[in-house]
Amino acid sequence: MSQPRREHPRPGRLVNFILRHRIDPAHWARLHDELLEMHEHRKASADQATADRWLRREYRRLAWRLVTGARLDGAAVPTRPAHGHTLSTLWQDVRHSLRGLARAPMFTAAIVGIVGLGIGGTSLVFAIVHSVLISPLPYPDGDRMVLLRTVQGEQMWGTSMADVHALSETPPEAFEGIAAYSRGASRIQLGPNAQLINTKWVTPGYFPLLGHEPVSGRHFTEEEGLPGGTPAVLITEGFRLRSYDPDTDVIGRTLLVDGDPRVVVGVLPDRLGPLDRVIEVFPSLVVDVPPRKGPFFYPMIGRVRDGVAPDVARTQLAAVSERIFPIWQNSFTQRDAVLGFIDLKQALVGNVERTLLMVLTAVAFLLIIASANASSLLVARGITRAREIGIRAALGASKSRVARLLLTEAGVIATAAAAFGLLTTVIGLESVKRLGIGRLPRVEEIGLNAESVTFFLAVTFGSWLLFGVVAGVATIRSGTRGVAVGGRGSTASRGMLVLRRTLAAVQFAVTIPMLVGAGLLIESLQHVQSESFGFDPEGVVSMLVTLPRESFPNATDVREFWATTLPEIEALPGVVAAGVADARPPMPIDGGNNFVLEDQPAQPGDPSITAPWITADPGFFRTLGLRVLEGRIYDPVPSDTMRHALVDESWVARFYPDRSAVGRRFRSGGCTVEGCPWVEIVGVVQDVKTSGLDDTRKLGTMYYDFARDSYQGMRLHVRARGDALGVVPAVRLVLAAKGEGIPVGEVRTVEDLASESLTGRRYTSTLVALLAVTALLLSVVGIYGVMAHYVKQHLRDIGIRIALGGGPTSALRMVLKRGMAVAGVGSIVGLLATPSLTRPLSDLLYGVQPGDPLVMSIVAAGTLAVAFVATVLPGRQAARTDPAETLREE
Repeated sequence: MSQPRREHPRPGRLVNFILRHRIDPAHWARLHDELLEMHEHRKASADQATADRWLRREYRRLAWRLVTGARLDGAAVPTRPAHGHTLSTLWQDVRHSLRGLARAPMFTAAIVGIVGLGIGGTSLVFAIVHSVLISPLPYPDGDRMVLLRTVQGEQMWGTSMADVHALSETPPEAFEGIAAYSRGASRIQLGPNAQLINTKWVTPGYFPLLGHEPVSGRHFTEEEGLPGGTPAVLITEGFRLRSYDPDTDVIGRTLLVDGDPRVVVGVLPDRLGPLDRVIEVFPSLVVDVPPRKGPFFYPMIGRVRDGVAPDVARTQLAAVSERIFPIWQNSFTQRDAVLGFIDLKQALVGNVERTLLMVLTAVAFLLIIASANASSLLVARGITRAREIGIRAALGASKSRVARLLLTEAGVIATAAAAFGLLTTVIGLESVKRLGIGRLPRVEEIGLNAESVTFFLAVTFGSWLLFGVVAGVATIRSGTRGVAVGGRGSTASRGMLVLRRTLAAVQFAVTIPMLVGAGLLIESLQHVQSESFGFDPEGVVSMLVTLPRESFPNATDVREFWATTLPEIEALPGVVAAGVADARPPMPIDGGNNFVLEDQPAQPGDPSITAPWITADPGFFRTLGLRVLEGRIYDPVPSDTMRHALVDESWVARFYPDRSAVGRRFRSGGCTVEGCPWVEIVGVVQDVKTSGLDDTRKLGTMYYDFARDSYQGMRLHVRARGDALGVVPAVRLVLAAKGEGIPVGEVRTVEDLASESLTGRRYTSTLVALLAVTALLLSVVGIYGVMAHYVKQHLRDIGIRIALGGGPTSALRMVLKRGMAVAGVGSIVGLLATPSLTRPLSDLLYGVQPGDPLVMSIVAAGTLAVAFVATVLPGRQAARTDPAETLREE
């Protein structure tokens, strides 16, 4: 049975709530009856639908006018609003604030810009810090992911194939899974063309451990990671689309990787997380029993089981090292060097953590300065409104009502500043994502998330409270006291001036540590730049050349290729010298090895000795301009009786500090059987810094005879006259003439590599310096505003002082004295706090200590000089005061 249709529509829930709570019940009953009567008239004269539409519109219109506080003359009948602070009074306060701020556009723009930059800068850096340092890794249970290392006391280095084999045979129970990998650039053959592709060789459990599923195909099987298994490879979707027809099914196809045919068994998604951001090809890594323990360049990752304490996991790893030690003690004698791990996030982030936290602290200081500056501007505005506030109070407005008005105005400012800050944050994040590739870990994960938005809102709210409450309280006191003393507000003005001076002093106190920190970083950068890499990078270009294994299957073929190719390259116009090596100074050396000295034999249990190891031909030293300090460069052709090597001066200082190293002999660790070849040291060259100019470690580097050991993938270095990149096309032609399938990649000038090694320090110093200078400018604006307002408020007193014979100089001196007192007090407080605030920078400094007296003195003198200039300007205005004109205006 159908329900009868209502004779009139009812208000919606929200509209009904507003009408019933904003209008006295008796008043609403009469009003509602009149609305219904008019509804009946419209229904009789028109129709039901037209009358219903009119009534609904009238309900909404009446509710809107009640909320906004608009006049009700357009409503059906007059109404009586409810008492108290409601939505209408809030809306009235907002409109009043908007009108007042619109009448002072310069003031509004200044305060919105200052606070907006503070909010935006702080939120921007927090979003970066949260994405890089705080948010979990994009892997299943990423907080339990670890990077396995060999640990000996405070030292850590990589793991060896012996460790990988032991853990794959009997994995510790504390781990859900462990996987190993080896990374590099491989020659990928696609038809007649070959190209160098970033490649990572991984064990079968690697991608299941990281939680990555193929978009097509499958993971590696266990057999594909064992000796004799089918060589397999996984590729990314991006590589597939770029290398094959989009409709081609690549599963089961053969891909040549470094000359070896491998079956494509799966296609992975492009976004694989921070561990594999630039990798496109993943061949299967075969785990086999190695001939010795070393070298140590097989990283391993693992996931600790839920509920297992880290110490338990470390104990189980150490037990594995102890178990296999007797097997490998002939090649690795350091029994106390055992397997351990560090948090994977910590390994990915590295030293960036300290830098990001330092920048976050700096922008937080900047936000404090910006809020103090905004408070000072609002206090100054409050002084001019003291009479208005006093009149409101005299007419019966309570302090709470006035406070709500002032807080609403501050809220309007904070909202506009937040909008500007949000725009700054979004633009900044996009810029960081574009510029931070290759320089910032996890850069692809940077963005606004729920935590960053919450922090943004909290910073906005905190800033609103900081400058809104301070300025509001001061303005209310100024207004009520001003009326009490007859409307002049002199007592209140003095109190407000003291508050503004305090805020200005706070800005200087916060600015000083920021300037000192920036000065320390800049001085450190200068010290680092004054260091030498140990070679001349000017005019040298480096490139990776990978020879096809099918054409150059062994070291002899590789040596013969370079023996004929290097002279042709050196004969090119503009080429001075050319050489090859498996390293690219000043970039870090990938390889290291353990060895045994003939005259310093090690016994089982004694610590093994290791050093960075580079294979290079004689032309490498000429090309980089390395000086021979003792002995000679080894010969370009192999000796039938003895292998040769060079060492640097740090290596000599480690092992032969008081005698010559030339003529000494060594052999690889573990090679102890009769007939193992000895290697003779024939020369000593100068040190080359390959871990940064600020690296104070002196590990010592060994250069091995290229005539004996050489690899398909070597780095060609060419020194040219003039533009180093100008000879690259000719070099490519020489290599192309040697046969097809010889790709050339990673072409970089060594000057660029040297400059790139300082990029982190340079960016950090520049960013902190910009923040510090911004803080100084805000502080200067603050003290200028304080003193300019002081002069404006005291023109009468200044005029009387000048009229009584004080003269313009006296007025200038008075303003300077007051202004410099503010800057001086703030600077002293800042200098006292600086040593403790800059102490966390210790690890980022080079050649200078936190709290350096020279830097602090320069900063203090410079800050006071800038403050002096800012104070002179209003002081000169005071000195030009005309007493007669001032008194006439009074």
